[in-house]
Amino acid sequence: MEEELRTVGVGFSTADAEFPKITKQEGKVILKYKDWREEDITVHFHNVIAIKWVYEEFDERAGERDDTYEVLNSKWLKALNVKGKRHYKLCFNSIGDLDVICDSFEDKSSKSQQSPIFLKKPAEKASPWRPLWKKS
Repeated sequence: MEEELRTVGVGFSTADAEFPKITKQEGKVILKYKDWREEDITVHFHNVIAIKWVYEEFDERAGERDDTYEVLNSKWLKALNVKGKRHYKLCFNSIGDLDVICDSFEDKSSKSQQSPIFLKKPAEKASPWRPLWKKS
């Protein structure tokens, strides 16, 4: 199966953000940056097994360059040979993409009231995702 990106509805923006600070604390990876409105954004990724920062040309077929996606049929996830984890991609316009293999993530910004995303696999019928592209 081919990789496919699907948007993930989140309560924060990666549009025109400054380069993020990435740290590890108590089993979590923590992402911090200022968004286009100069608001502080903090995102916690739970049970992370791998992260990478990618500097590469973005495939325009993928839709928005400043959105958050789940990578379905991820080659990276298959190469790591792990089950029960998800591959997320946060796109930060021209500064690059953050790819994370983890259980879930949540917005911990001061204005957020969001609970963790995808602690459990959502039912197919209730899925809010829409496919944006298929990588060939």
